[in-house]
Amino acid sequence: MSREDLKANIIEREIRRPNITVVYPEVVGLLPPNLNARHRGVAEKMNQVIDRMVQRMMQEVGVTNPDLAEMIGTFKVTLNKNGILSIRFESFSVIRMAAHPLTIVRALTFNLRTGNVIDLFGLFGVEKGHRRIIGDEIKRQIKTKEIPLISEFTRINDDQEYYLTERALVIFFQRATIAAGAAGILEFPIPYNMLRNIIGRDCVMEPVLWF
Repeated sequence: MSREDLKANIIEREIRRPNITVVYPEVVGLLPPNLNARHRGVAEKMNQVIDRMVQRMMQEVGVTNPDLAEMIGTFKVTLNKNGILSIRFESFSVIRMAAHPLTIVRALTFNLRTGNVIDLFGLFGVEKGHRRIIGDEIKRQIKTKEIPLISEFTRINDDQEYYLTERALVIFFQRATIAAGAAGILEFPIPYNMLRNIIGRDCVMEPVLWF
């Protein structure tokens, strides 16, 4: 079975309480179905990580705050093919008497063969120039969009938050981390064609370029 056939079979779950609605994904197996035996335990491993992420985000936006007025959690599967699953999570809350609503974004990218989470360093492995290429493109987009920074952006780190789509690696920053809070969550798509020359056959990123 070639690796481009491997994808996750996902259903939607929901946490519903007074003032709280959180929708999140559950991996119920791999597709095609005959790969489940070969990758036994992978779905359960990913679901444990997803559950921890959902609970963490609920805590971050105030699930235990007695002044919580509303909480909404959503997700989007941004990539699910070629043995890679990437999911973007968003949580929103309103706390009574707070100056502004709170929104956070997190993401998880999985290797579907192992169930392991892939961080940004894990996408590329040894240094191949990806930090410079990605950093330069983010600087270009900041300048083009005239985003008001609260401190100079210099480079990304290998634990930088990101997710994958069909066409781009998307780097994102939480509200009020590199720019004024009014700018919200900042997301910078880095087209795969900008990374193609530094992605080899030994790189986890390589399968996404098969599309």
